[in-house]
Amino acid sequence: MKRGTLLTPSALLTLSALLPCMLSCESRSFEDPVPADEKVTMREYRQNTETDVDVLFVIDNSRSMAQEQANLRQNFGKLIDALKTEKLDGRIPNVHIGVVTTDLGVGDFGAALAGCETKGGDSGKLQSTGTGGCLVPNDAWISYVDGVTNLKGCTNDDPIECVKESFRCIADLGTEGCGFEMQLEAARRALDPELAMNPGFLRKDAFLAVIFITDEDDCSAVDLSIFDPRQDGLQDPLGPLTSFRCFEFGIQCDINDRSAPGPRNNCVPAYDRLHRIDDYVSFFRKLKDADDSVIMAAIAGPKGPVAVGQDGLTPVLMPSCDGAHGSAVPSLRIAKMVEAFDGTIHQICTEDFGPALEEIGKKIVASIGGQCIKSPLLVPNGGVACRAGVDACKIPGCPQDTSCDVPRGVCVNADGNDTQSFCGESCLDKADCRLELITGRHTSAETRMALKKCPTALFDPGIAKEACGEHCPCWRIVPHEEDCKEEHEVSPFGFEVMRTDEPAPKTSLVAYCRGAVQAWYDAEIQDLPFHCAPSE
Repeated sequence: MKRGTLLTPSALLTLSALLPCMLSCESRSFEDPVPADEKVTMREYRQNTETDVDVLFVIDNSRSMAQEQANLRQNFGKLIDALKTEKLDGRIPNVHIGVVTTDLGVGDFGAALAGCETKGGDSGKLQSTGTGGCLVPNDAWISYVDGVTNLKGCTNDDPIECVKESFRCIADLGTEGCGFEMQLEAARRALDPELAMNPGFLRKDAFLAVIFITDEDDCSAVDLSIFDPRQDGLQDPLGPLTSFRCFEFGIQCDINDRSAPGPRNNCVPAYDRLHRIDDYVSFFRKLKDADDSVIMAAIAGPKGPVAVGQDGLTPVLMPSCDGAHGSAVPSLRIAKMVEAFDGTIHQICTEDFGPALEEIGKKIVASIGGQCIKSPLLVPNGGVACRAGVDACKIPGCPQDTSCDVPRGVCVNADGNDTQSFCGESCLDKADCRLELITGRHTSAETRMALKKCPTALFDPGIAKEACGEHCPCWRIVPHEEDCKEEHEVSPFGFEVMRTDEPAPKTSLVAYCRGAVQAWYDAEIQDLPFHCAPSE
């Protein structure tokens, strides 16, 4: 597509036909080719306040995890409390909460590897038995739907408290699991519909949150010979039988010599004997119709620093965090997986997982009904539709003590009451986007309709979305202060459909937009051209 060319009706129809493919893509052009400094994104936004969330905890149950498991059980309630949202009138979503271990065994090597003797380990099956006669669910997972739980013997007047109690029960996994942790493969096996390890847990229209709790990096092996105990010498091809093998054959750095201690730089996942991260990303994306329906997070070791030490002559991957409350090695593979879904790695070497679990809960809530725009949008002539950043209000035309003109965002007032400077210069009403409204999603009655853009005057966020008059329904871009925040690495804006009625069940908004390749909060955004004149 040439710069300045609008999407034609025939191209829109073509895009509609390609929708199933594009839902799994990070970006796609209106028409090829796309300029190198641009991308075309496609995102689907649910228009109903969806209330179903399936939460899978993947918990390391190896010998070093006793303190971390206790920390998780003690602070789990912070996540549940964070799920309470005004979107649901102060309630939490309808949740399924499941727990799997990282123990998948190591093949047929038997008792030679302590803790890994059982072929297949726990196989990705949900753990729900608990210890000591505590509060366990009737199913293999905890269910809380419309105020009703599946918990045996819940006598508390507040069933949410029973949910917290039950999780503390089923998450008491012990520390006898295999020390070669396969976090990503355990999550895949738990959710793979073809394996059907946990039928009924994953609901088709529910959001999915996967949370990894571990002090080791992923060692999901495609070649189980990596665990061969018959090789245990420094000069053997596999080297000493320790978890260092997972780093040596799963990560590529500037130095890849087990006998050379010291720092490592430019470390990225490698695929000699371990599964490709991209394959896992594709798997989880295919479970849902839109990327925003999958939330990933981890409480694990930070990505760096990365260094190799020695225990005698045996190579050792040094911790990237260490303290009185535990240590952890760099979680490079897990980080790449989580970051593919715009998730966050929270440091595990802390005495209190509460803040991390609270933030994860808020991220889940932000996804419910969230309409956030991730990338800076472009206008038809290639100019950026809005300059972003905390210094935006210093731009002439948006004084520090005033609000920007319509349809600009709001600047921070001198008294500091406003939360953020949204946009120093803006023509969001001219953003080059094409939106489609889909009703009856995934039903035999599914219909699609091209949605028109609202007039510029209606981009004023002070105008209620019901006040669209003869223009209903139409779309606009407005500040979304609650859901779209910098810590979520998205823009502070979101799409909104102006309409006088409530959307029918299973209604989605699909947006195709031209955008900059930079992220919203990158400093380079200030250097992009800003010109809102119509395309010639």
